[in-house]
Amino acid sequence: MGNVNGTYRILLAVLASTMGCACSAAVAPPPPPGSPNPHEPAGFSPIFEKDFSTLPGVGTDLHGVSNIDYDPQAFAVVQDASAPETPPMTLRTTWPNGEIGGNGPGRWNFWDSLPEVNGTPYREVYVSFRAKIPTANFENQAVGTKLFYLSHGGDGAGATNDQFLVLDNGDVQKLMSSMELAYYTAEADDRDTTEPNGGSGVPRYQNVNTTKRFTCGVWNQVEIYVNVGTPNNHNGIVRVWIDTVLVTEYTDIKFLDTDYNYTHGVYSGQWTPIWGGVGGTKTRDDFMQLDHFYVSGRP
Repeated sequence: MGNVNGTYRILLAVLASTMGCACSAAVAPPPPPGSPNPHEPAGFSPIFEKDFSTLPGVGTDLHGVSNIDYDPQAFAVVQDASAPETPPMTLRTTWPNGEIGGNGPGRWNFWDSLPEVNGTPYREVYVSFRAKIPTANFENQAVGTKLFYLSHGGDGAGATNDQFLVLDNGDVQKLMSSMELAYYTAEADDRDTTEPNGGSGVPRYQNVNTTKRFTCGVWNQVEIYVNVGTPNNHNGIVRVWIDTVLVTEYTDIKFLDTDYNYTHGVYSGQWTPIWGGVGGTKTRDDFMQLDHFYVSGRP
């Protein structure tokens, strides 16, 4: 039977007697060996893909990159023969010595449908990327280090809800050789009339597997699945995998709410590597390399 998809008849022996039971079972195969995006749902359409043989730039990639805003020293293409998907070129992000908490070296948009909802909003989105911190440890800010944002909701007048991935710390500024990942979801109920564009988001910590699996010195694959659900309902979904291991799953998130005109799916994203929240100053340079970045979805 192995990994072949299909329906099979299974004979169950009972107490080594002549009794038996003929049963049917549907077998769903695991992702193909070496699949670059092992948990991408079937039927998704590509939104963005970049192998970093060149720097992100205007009009060079699937779906286009609308703008870039960074110090040339902050993002650079470097060679790494160990890159697991599309070697040898990788994109290096640098958090420089002296960086103040809440700041970052810049950003690049990997998906831009701004102004809000003028493009195609996606109810479901899948993100996969390969990343490596090339040093033995990483100086993490007290809250953590933000990596990328997705925007959803939106009323067409500048209001957005954001989701973002964080190298989690939740303690004090320190060197870390391995980290958990937290996925923050700025939800409809995290809004009020005094801050229509505000709200810091709700952290969704690893709840299926709490092991610090994102490890310095090696390549890690991170996969994320988001379903924004339907307006006014707590039926949104977030799942996170690290090296094919499911570490996070929440199925009761309220992403959308008609009271705030947050009714649209995900419509933009950007790599914005902000070094944590308020407080602290970096005492050294730190780096992260990206081998491949891929986004797909279903409207």
